[in-house]
Amino acid sequence: MSKTWLITGASSGFGRQLAELLLERGDRIAATVRKRDAIEDLAARYGKRLWPAILDVTDGVAVRELGAQQAAFGAKQPYGSNLECYLLNLVVSGRLQRRQRHT
Repeated sequence: MSKTWLITGASSGFGRQLAELLLERGDRIAATVRKRDAIEDLAARYGKRLWPAILDVTDGVAVRELGAQQAAFGAKQPYGSNLECYLLNLVVSGRLQRRQRHT
């Protein structure tokens, strides 16, 4: 049975490799990138199994909006590099803003 994933930073590095691997095995990917053209080749190859979204993970409003959008696609858990997941969690929970005030 296929799964649906949210991968931040899917245009290069670990995020790109993970997206390709999961798409190849038949899963669906909600992929965030800074520039959509960075994953156009994957969109052309995998069609509706890839849901690309433009995202700057430092923009808390955009991250929260993405959460609602990607839930409609079926992706529930963010995956990507450990740092990306950590930052996404901080932004969504509002702790990033509190941390920035204390430093």
